[in-house]
Amino acid sequence: MGLRKSIKQLHRLRKKKERLPKWKNAWNNFNEKYFHWLEHFVETLIPWLVLCLLFVILGEYAHEINVFHWAWLDKIAEFFHHHEAKVHLFDQIIVGFFLTDLYFNFFKKRTFMQFVKTSILDIIAVAPMGLMFRAAEVGEAQLLVHVGGEAPKAAKLAKAEELTKLSRFKSAPRITARFARVVTRIPRLFRLHRLSDLWKKK
Repeated sequence: MGLRKSIKQLHRLRKKKERLPKWKNAWNNFNEKYFHWLEHFVETLIPWLVLCLLFVILGEYAHEINVFHWAWLDKIAEFFHHHEAKVHLFDQIIVGFFLTDLYFNFFKKRTFMQFVKTSILDIIAVAPMGLMFRAAEVGEAQLLVHVGGEAPKAAKLAKAEELTKLSRFKSAPRITARFARVVTRIPRLFRLHRLSDLWKKK
């Protein structure tokens, strides 16, 4: 309950108008005059997109949470595995909405540090964790090339311990990518608190 209250307080601080420098005040007035509809649209839609993201996360990790070995959960996991490209696109759409929201909030804060302090969760939510995915993929590719070049040597050694180590190193990039994906998405889920406010208004 305390966490939810803190997040709501942070949201209020994000939207609170401050005494701005002249240039930033002019830009903020421009945004409010011509793009107020876009700011409202983004602010309203983000919690619903994040709710969809929550179901996507549960679907992607259905294998891991399927402790009762239900066949339908395995099918859901396979569905998300086969549509990984579309899930990635959905992730990028959410990031685009968060970036748009950050753009509007930047011109509402007097200093850059105040902007960072009140928007830290959203900044983490759009951090370029995709670089970790690419680094993991590059690491895996280099490992495969290295293993391929050392194939004769491995054949001579023919030790089970060596093969176990290679298999462990090969799977490490995938583990890193999955962990990075979770770390990226968790801060976005905090926006779910906005749904309760929307329902109260209705």
